[in-house]
Amino acid sequence: MAPNPTLIVLIVIGLPVICGTLIVLTLLILNAMKKQKAGSPSPDETRIIQELHQALLRLEKRIDALETIYFENDRHQKGNPRNENLR
Repeated sequence: MAPNPTLIVLIVIGLPVICGTLIVLTLLILNAMKKQKAGSPSPDETRIIQELHQALLRLEKRIDALETIYFENDRHQKGNPRNENLR
């Protein structure tokens, strides 16, 4: 019985191509996982960033309040130029 030429072509060409493709895909997936792990912040870094964000939000509110006080004070002074003591 003569060997089937289709089976020989599959073994000689197809099997190495399939194995090579699987190896390349595995390496690509591993590299992507390494990059993802390296890019993600640690829990401590995440907590610090959240605390900084909250502190900046509070600071923004304080600045808004100071701007309001300043502009009201400035508007009041322009309305009463002789009154230097506003308290």
